Amino acid sequence: MNNLPGRLAQKILNVSDFHEAEELIAQEVNVVLKTLQNADFLEASPATQVNAVNPVTETAATPKKHAQAPAQNEGSGRQSGGPQMTALQVRPVQRMWEWIDEHVVIPQVIGSLNPGPLDTSLMPFWRGIYDAFWSKKTHFLTLACSARVGKTLFCICCVLHKKGVWPGPVLWVDPTGKTAKAFSRTELQAHIMECRPVADKAIIDKTHWTTLLMHFTGSVLRLVGGGSVADLAGYQAEMVILNETDKTKHNLKGEAATQDLALARTKQFRFTRKILENSTPTTEWGRIWSRFKAGSQEHVYLPCPHCGHKQRLTFFADEKEVPFDEEGKPLPAGTKRVEKTGRFKFDHLKREDGSYDLERVERETVYECACCQKTIDQSHQAWMLRRYELRAHNPAAPVDHRSFHIWAALSPFEGWGMIAKEFLLARGSISRMHNFTNSTLGLPFVRKDHGHQNRRHRRHDCPLAGVPAA
Repeated sequence: MNNLPGRLAQKILNVSDFHEAEELIAQEVNVVLKTLQNADFLEASPATQVNAVNPVTETAATPKKHAQAPAQNEGSGRQSGGPQMTALQVRPVQRMWEWIDEHVVIPQVIGSLNPGPLDTSLMPFWRGIYDAFWSKKTHFLTLACSARVGKTLFCICCVLHKKGVWPGPVLWVDPTGKTAKAFSRTELQAHIMECRPVADKAIIDKTHWTTLLMHFTGSVLRLVGGGSVADLAGYQAEMVILNETDKTKHNLKGEAATQDLALARTKQFRFTRKILENSTPTTEWGRIWSRFKAGSQEHVYLPCPHCGHKQRLTFFADEKEVPFDEEGKPLPAGTKRVEKTGRFKFDHLKREDGSYDLERVERETVYECACCQKTIDQSHQAWMLRRYELRAHNPAAPVDHRSFHIWAALSPFEGWGMIAKEFLLARGSISRMHNFTNSTLGLPFVRKDHGHQNRRHRRHDCPLAGVPAA
């Protein structure tokens, strides 16, 4: 330990990346702590990893609960006033989703079908996305999702974790000031009060706790509406949540887009900032789909229970070029292969007259594997979800920008038969098909162009758009 400063300085001079230097410092401090423990100067602790240099660090799996250090060392022969050097004890390190499972509670007041302690194992792919968000390399995370698959809850959990583990200023941008107030009163504050580590830090009085501005020990949480330029100036934010960005107005006269103004609040925290953007896509040129395409474009791949082939679920059979082989291993730079997907299968559920039996469609819709063509019942979904894998389709994306597509078929709370029935009922209506594509498939709606001459004579029952590949 005598040569620690010189040895550490020499190692830091040999790296050019800030995060590598950060890791080296943490490793050296851990060595010192272990040495002190072995020398009987420092009380043994179940956590030996330092998280003091930067709270945003990648960690391995750790025990579910925080270990509690004993108040006194009974029978150890040490007195409370002895040289225990307790100031050097580091807090246990948890993965983000472990902390969330331990502390986040779904309030009954918000009307959820599953109130009570949050269990991320029901939709385990969110755990992988939490890990991606918590990674020190990730500064931008984009979620292009169906409606009601947990994207807003994901954002709420990120805010709670921020306030409970690594306090800092947070900005939440909702489409309008009205929606920001409603969201704060009905959902966000209810979650805060149910999360004990965060509620204990809340400063609740008339001055420090309002609908749109909440103070915590050492940090603040601010909510604004996307249509107000004045509300997006005059403060800093280490974390920015852009909620439902495709519903936010972008026609601010004489100003940049709302999202860009919000991002400007994070410049002071360029090494630790986190910008989380979510929305249900609307059109292919909408902001959320543009941001998804600019990021890593990651999809959830699930194994077939019959042949084990991992595939992304799609409503229609699809073909797309991907930069990895069938095992998910990257292909040589510049090369791609054509990936084929399966489909929802319900064409065998027709009556003799050719119409669909909607009751049977709701009960008996299955998924057809892209590899073995065997049918998969939704009863296998939980088994498949536990073996999920996230695969990126855009290897050229910036390393700090992760983007994900999540749609209704991945949710255990959404029946595959209901999705098929919704599609059949939407046929023949542009507006209903638009809603099905956006809210259920989580994709932008694209209308086929039949030429300039036909545009004048289109009717509401004109041919429907093709659904773009995710």
